[in-house]
Amino acid sequence: FRSKQWYQRRVAITAGGNYAKETIISCLAKYKEKKATVVAILSDCIDSAMDSTQLANVSEHVIESLKDKNPAIRQETTNFCTRIFGRSKANALPKSVMKALCPALKNLLDDSVGPVRDAAAQALGTATKVVGEKFMSEYVADLDAIKKKKVPTATLR
Repeated sequence: FRSKQWYQRRVAITAGGNYAKETIISCLAKYKEKKATVVAILSDCIDSAMDSTQLANVSEHVIESLKDKNPAIRQETTNFCTRIFGRSKANALPKSVMKALCPALKNLLDDSVGPVRDAAAQALGTATKVVGEKFMSEYVADLDAIKKKKVPTATLR
């Protein structure tokens, strides 16, 4: 990947917005890359594409990626959710989208890979901080004690 080409694509995505959904879908699929520089470029690209669209437009693809068999895709998709939750306000995150995403993130707390579990706790903690504990209590209330400790800890980061 050449950084100049990615920069030009990022500018085109943020300016036009017509291909933002397709860009996000392809970036989510490419998260299986093991090279840190490639993952960083993909994260920058997907974040730029999200400036041109809403989470509701891509939520079903995000949920598919959260259920992917590759742990790297699950982890980076969860990190993407954390970034989106962190830079959004409560009114920008529709409750219907959060009702679809939160169970998928909650299921990742039981994942066999440690970084995926930690990323899921971070995402749920960030969502709790943005949306509020009242809304998130139905997803966090029935967790066991160890998992419950991770989610509020993630909120403080």
